[in-house]
Amino acid sequence: MPRAYSINLRERVIRAVEAGMSCRQAARAFKVSASTAVKWVQHWRRTGTMTPKQIGGYKRRKLDPHKEFVLELVQRKPDLSLEELRQLLADEGIRVGYGTLWRFFRRQNYSVKKNGSRRGANPRRCGQGAETLAGNATQSRH
Repeated sequence: MPRAYSINLRERVIRAVEAGMSCRQAARAFKVSASTAVKWVQHWRRTGTMTPKQIGGYKRRKLDPHKEFVLELVQRKPDLSLEELRQLLADEGIRVGYGTLWRFFRRQNYSVKKNGSRRGANPRRCGQGAETLAGNATQSRH
């Protein structure tokens, strides 16, 4: 997990800039990147604090507010590819990446693997599989 630089180092860089050094000069003197020095100074001028911003934490999922709409699209046309679904969502002003859709369906316990209706390979698994986008559960074949 990334760690923030010490407040002591931030303070020394900011004080050097306030004393007349440029951000690049201060960055070079304290062995940090120029962009880091610029961001620290901007943050200090904007907020008045030298404490770092939060690292990590909860990240809101982009498709959660549109869950019902996405599932309805899939129900209407179960053989949609993720790329086709991506385009339909983009037409509605919802821009997401392929990976975002993949993770969304994984959380919904949907499988995006090829199935019999698309003449693709059926995964060989024991027991009940995840529900496919076509809506039927994949079963193992023995």
